[in-house]
Amino acid sequence: MHLYRKNKSIADFGILISVVLFLGVVVYFFTALNNMSDGIDSQQKEALHKAIDNAVVSCYAVEGCYPDSIEYLEEHYGLTYDHEAFYVEYGSFGVNIRPAINVIVLEAGGVKDE
Repeated sequence: MHLYRKNKSIADFGILISVVLFLGVVVYFFTALNNMSDGIDSQQKEALHKAIDNAVVSCYAVEGCYPDSIEYLEEHYGLTYDHEAFYVEYGSFGVNIRPAINVIVLEAGGVKDE
């Protein structure tokens, strides 16, 4: 026997609010996690671009000409990077013209939009 009657609609409303708040927190968490991942990719891309640029400048300072390929930098100047995570476009126009460097972040299914 109950001394007080419970209003069932108020209890149902409380459960509904709890579920909505929980789903909102989950969506917020995954959105923040995705944004953090994008920021890390951007930082890695920038770090790789700087490493390639430093290797190009070092090659020019030591040898007096710019390298003709990214493979040359990997073999002779110790440049390493994850070939599955990044694609590097390296355009060499001549031995005394600085090459064009473009780093592209790859996803498992292809190029990642940025």
